[in-house]
Amino acid sequence: MAYDNGEQVFNVRSTDYNGGAVGDGVTNDAQAFKDALAAADAVGGTMFVPAGTYLIQLGDPATDPLWETISPGRYALLRVTTNGTRIQCDPGATVQVEASHIFQTATDTEPASISYLVFLGASAAAVTRVALEGGRWTWEAVAPAVLQESNPGFNSFFALGGYYMESVIRDCEFDGFPRGLAELGSLVVDGLRYSYNLYENVRAVNYGGAGGDNWMGCQGGTTIRGGVIQSKRTYQSHGIYYQLDRPGVVIDGVEFRDIRSGGKIPIAHHGTSGTRGYGPTVTNCRFVDCNSIENGSAPVGSAFKPYGGTAILGCTFDNSGYPDFGGITFTRTRGASVTGCTFIDSVVTIAPESEGVELDATCEFEGSAKVVLYGSAANNVIRGRFLNPEAIPISVTGTGRGNVVEGAQISIDLADAKYTTGGGAIAPPEAAIRVYPQGGTCDVRGGRISLQGHTAYSSIGIRTLAGTTSVSIHDVTFGSDSTTQGWAVIRVDGATVGPVRIAGCFEDRPLAGGVPVVLPAVNGPQMGGANITLLDNTFVGKLNGVTGVVRAERNLFGGVPDALDAGTVTTAQTPNAGPYREIRYTLGASITLNAPANPYRGAHLRFVLVQDATGGRAVTFNAVYKVNWTPDTTGGRRNVIEFVFDGTNWNQVSAATGL
Repeated sequence: MAYDNGEQVFNVRSTDYNGGAVGDGVTNDAQAFKDALAAADAVGGTMFVPAGTYLIQLGDPATDPLWETISPGRYALLRVTTNGTRIQCDPGATVQVEASHIFQTATDTEPASISYLVFLGASAAAVTRVALEGGRWTWEAVAPAVLQESNPGFNSFFALGGYYMESVIRDCEFDGFPRGLAELGSLVVDGLRYSYNLYENVRAVNYGGAGGDNWMGCQGGTTIRGGVIQSKRTYQSHGIYYQLDRPGVVIDGVEFRDIRSGGKIPIAHHGTSGTRGYGPTVTNCRFVDCNSIENGSAPVGSAFKPYGGTAILGCTFDNSGYPDFGGITFTRTRGASVTGCTFIDSVVTIAPESEGVELDATCEFEGSAKVVLYGSAANNVIRGRFLNPEAIPISVTGTGRGNVVEGAQISIDLADAKYTTGGGAIAPPEAAIRVYPQGGTCDVRGGRISLQGHTAYSSIGIRTLAGTTSVSIHDVTFGSDSTTQGWAVIRVDGATVGPVRIAGCFEDRPLAGGVPVVLPAVNGPQMGGANITLLDNTFVGKLNGVTGVVRAERNLFGGVPDALDAGTVTTAQTPNAGPYREIRYTLGASITLNAPANPYRGAHLRFVLVQDATGGRAVTFNAVYKVNWTPDTTGGRRNVIEFVFDGTNWNQVSAATGL
């Protein structure tokens, strides 16, 4: 049925146009198409293409009269020059293009040329409100065409392009074209260029090669909505090519597939390197198997590499982006946001000079998906949910300052069948978060890290590495299902420079039979390195490797209260400096207080020594205690003395007697 827009309709099958197009897939209908569109374009009407298979055979533009010269080196078969002209195809219409166009190589001396199946506008003069709707358009190179896979400036063949604005391309499929759509015309406002075109439900499959560098190049204000973009995979072609100085590009609901050759990627930019520019808004898109270069080389590249500020919402990245690069790679990006996206075996990379990139807590990461921040990237925020990751979920390093990992939810079940610990082939990640800024700063705050199914003290929640500078870890909750085996919820490696501040962290593993779990001293946080401060933390495992602790206050290590009532004692006692700040002994006999176990620099211990009713009980302190007091040994009296550890001795800081 013809498209009726209240204007004149010109049917390509009408005998008025070179006897009418036949649509049998054998007869060359090129001239009928040219004549019908010329008639429609003369009045701004509609060319209608009924159901059928229409063959269009084209030769070299230099000799084939079917071609029209737009400007030197630029040719078109079909051309629209009038505002409002439309090409409307029945859903059952297929236009099959066979071109013997000679594609030159970089060594040819003939001038380069660009050809279009449909060209909109005159040379540098734009048309508006034109439309191409419906139909399946295919392209095939036939002899004597010479195809080449490089130097796209030579004889590129476009499905459609030209100087057009405020126009619509919808419900079309383009199959096999070297290149797709090229917006050449634009409106300049305040030095910025716009086209305001709409591409809706356009399918582009098997594109690329023969001089193709991208499927589509767009100006500002353009919207691409729905549809599929799928490469041939063996040629070098980007998907959508946006301009850094063209704001207002929206890409919504597009599925990108198999764009993985020659370093080309689904969404790429054009502009001067180092220009921050304007990034597109990308929403509800899906990227599948878009990991660049597979022609015998190691894969590199990303599914999306925004240089300017951009917003990415509700997208899925599935096996897209090489692990060392990313499903999304932010480079020199400012003010970008990622919200509600799912990453499956795909990586988010925040690269040098990026600033103000924010990953929302609604982002989910599966399989080998991870976030990597490095170099001079600064003032970025990483959030998200990670379930049974196959790689370290979050890694932060470099010289950038002000980076934040906030509210991350990371759950690792070592009994999962995919891990070697569960009988599988994949080694579990070394740590949930690895943070080692070297000259930079990082703040890890909030969130939860959960480790299930572990049987050995080898897993790490948050880890710093050698050379780490200025890390703050606070208000992070840790969880585990083991009541017999601890884990290094936080590990500060020995060569850490610091300062490292750990505050308000909490391990919430359930108690065993209602009794506080107390694990061996080696099964808890590891504090190597230097310049470490511990404040208001509660861990089930006891503190170990404490050489780097310079200050520790109000911490609970070992999962028991910091005030311990040891009851009535009659023999020598060895207090535990790890989990306790205050220990109460009721003296049933004279005793000796041995040197505390698990001491660390800055640890405080307060002893409340209570005489039984008999009284006269003496306390002998080990030589590591530096004592200067005279206790009251009257029956029922309390004496309180407090010490702080300087790394060698426990120095008395206060005492109260006869209470």
